[in-house]
Amino acid sequence: MRPRSRTKRSGFSLQAVLFGVAAITIILTSQGGFTLIELRLSLVTLLVISGSAFQIMNLATQRSATEQTKLDTLQEGREFMDQMSRD
Repeated sequence: MRPRSRTKRSGFSLQAVLFGVAAITIILTSQGGFTLIELRLSLVTLLVISGSAFQIMNLATQRSATEQTKLDTLQEGREFMDQMSRD
């Protein structure tokens, strides 16, 4: 029979064990959440997108009101012309 070699390890290297311990330590000590810079950046992005959307909605509302005024004026003109042609 061959004598057992002292250099044979159990399957885990020292580096793997230390890496596992370091990973567990990082997981346990790290704080979840966002940094202040990330929150500010997301808030600024949200404000820019919201501001753009409100500007587009405001412009669409103004154009709709302008078109409605034009249509009302045109309709009144038609009614006037109809009244004139009847008399």
